[in-house]
Amino acid sequence: YHSSTAHRDVTLFISKENSAASYATPFAAPQNMLAAGWTNYKFMDYVKIGTPMVVLTYIVVAILLPVFMPY
Repeated sequence: YHSSTAHRDVTLFISKENSAASYATPFAAPQNMLAAGWTNYKFMDYVKIGTPMVVLTYIVVAILLPVFMPY
């Protein structure tokens, strides 16, 4: 890989993983909207459960990124 290509790939991977980690609001993904519509979940329920999941996802991506995409 050329250096700029490697950096671009890593940047795209991080962006993709972070955008897929949208658990903290009911508006982040269609499945969250479906769950919000059929249940009595409140906005803060998503924040309470989703925020730790987002943090965990970021940590896992930061740890595994160098393993699968070495510079």
